[in-house]
Amino acid sequence: MKIINLVAAAATAAVLAGASAALANVPYANIGSPDGALTTVAVGDELSCQIQHIDDGTGAFYPPSAVPGDCGTFLATGGHLYAPDFASHTSSAARSNITPYTAFTPVSQSPTSGTGTQGDPFRVVTQVDAGSTGLHITQTDSYVKGEEAVRTDIKVTNDGDAAQSAVLYRAADCYLGTDDGYGYLNAAAGAIACAQNPNNEPAARIQQFYPVTGGNHWSESNYSGIWSQIRDMGDFDDDCSLCATQIDNGAGISWTVDVPAHGSVTKSLYLSSSPTGQVGPPPSGQEQQPAGQQTTPPQTTADQDVDLTVDTPKVCIARKARARITSTRKHKLSKDRFGFVRRVKIVKVDFYIDGRRKLTDKKAAFKAVLAMDGMDATKPHELKARVTLQPLRQRGKQVLVGKRFTRTLTTSLKVCGS
Repeated sequence: MKIINLVAAAATAAVLAGASAALANVPYANIGSPDGALTTVAVGDELSCQIQHIDDGTGAFYPPSAVPGDCGTFLATGGHLYAPDFASHTSSAARSNITPYTAFTPVSQSPTSGTGTQGDPFRVVTQVDAGSTGLHITQTDSYVKGEEAVRTDIKVTNDGDAAQSAVLYRAADCYLGTDDGYGYLNAAAGAIACAQNPNNEPAARIQQFYPVTGGNHWSESNYSGIWSQIRDMGDFDDDCSLCATQIDNGAGISWTVDVPAHGSVTKSLYLSSSPTGQVGPPPSGQEQQPAGQQTTPPQTTADQDVDLTVDTPKVCIARKARARITSTRKHKLSKDRFGFVRRVKIVKVDFYIDGRRKLTDKKAAFKAVLAMDGMDATKPHELKARVTLQPLRQRGKQVLVGKRFTRTLTTSLKVCGS
């Protein structure tokens, strides 16, 4: 029997307008749509989460009535675990199972933006600090109205002068209409799910973690086993040995990340909830298939412009990748950890493919055309832009003053196969 920890809801807790105060855990934003497939896509200001399908009477994650629930993003580094603030949730079974941990420090959460279309999804950006490590997370959650999955892009930034290694997790305690379920694994995609039926056969209610960024590990186990793996701060064990056993289960995926000094790493995934057993990425990611089937990424013969604000393009690149740093990006790059925007000038941008510098541009507009011919099409490639900026005098003429600093942007590229 699952033991829940209960705490009184704080009377001063900030909650989304229209949310039930009785179920308020921590401040959160909801990018779900009342007339969409997912009516609730809740993102806590400390990176917890909850989703609910319009055909379901409860949330997809335990506790099913809690918004957010036992679901979220976690980061282990330097022998310490950073996690959502489950101690401030009205109810949580995760809290005692991942102790000891340090709650993320909320920094900011944007208002919900977007119209819910594929070109302009509903979106919220949440920023937290991982204690005093110098590591910060900027998480962008986006949802296309009518789909059964939400995309999460998790950017880990290192403000320190030395590289840092960490394990990044996205995991949840599943609730499939009841507290017991089975597992479903797509090993080729590195995707894992909690399913109503063993191996999702016949297709029925399912909650899937589908990575957009490869190189991840995964696990489906007893909910306490998922939390204990996170508590132990190692990668998930790539184990689905209990997938055919009905258990009180949870699931998740993890990545080991090496975050360079004054740089960042971004990992992305889809988290879905489907009463009919749909698996794989949603239509906005690539064409959705019947349960148990997957598609290959779409091909294109055209060159592809790469916007470095996006982690993974949805098409492959045949010949050349065009990268650029726009004035909008400069404005965002100039923000410090408290959100203060400085007047800055981009001095230069160094562009790298898989860690090798390919081009340096010292003139605006800062851009590069990078040849991708002959590159390995069986694995993703990293495009990185290291941007050097220098503060300008706050008033008067644009005179460079103060110490230069750098910001690093990364995106993942896929080369089209023959």
